[in-house]
Amino acid sequence: IQLREAQILQFNSELEIKIAQRTEELRVKSEELDNYFNYALDLFLIADFNSTIRKINPQWREVLGYTTTEMENRSFFQFVHPDDLEKTREALRCLEERNPLTDFVNRYRHKDGSYRWIEWSCIPKNGLVYAAARDISGRKQAEEHLRLVNSVYQNSSEAMVVVDPENRILSVNPAFSTITGYYQEEVLGASPQLL
Repeated sequence: IQLREAQILQFNSELEIKIAQRTEELRVKSEELDNYFNYALDLFLIADFNSTIRKINPQWREVLGYTTTEMENRSFFQFVHPDDLEKTREALRCLEERNPLTDFVNRYRHKDGSYRWIEWSCIPKNGLVYAAARDISGRKQAEEHLRLVNSVYQNSSEAMVVVDPENRILSVNPAFSTITGYYQEEVLGASPQLL
């Protein structure tokens, strides 16, 4: 009996050591995951299918100005631009059907009342939505600027020509064709000296 008790005590001791080792391994893995979640450059968000934000990483504060407390346990619909609500609801329905979502873009309200463009990739799993997002407001502003510049170029009453470094015509605006009589197809690749 004493031998058996000694074996049981030895087994318990070995088991306690193994449990302590596994507990430490899990703590380290959990810390690595927390570090990745909290210090990544991208925005991370976990929400449920009722639209409640369960967890966000600190980068949301930099992008939207809200503290974690001001965002977590609230519906993400509270932050969505009114014009984007329906397409965001449709995206959530898609996720409920277990379809991943990539390159979804909508606008979120900053604490100062302005809006930021956010691009999402989301995966539904175990009743939750795991989302990685990125603030693309700068890219959207650049696109809008290019659209405006293109509009000015296309609608100007002045003839305009775009050439490459070798002085070959890449593009002409409609006023160029009206003034010179040359259509874009006729002058592409040619030198402006043809005039």
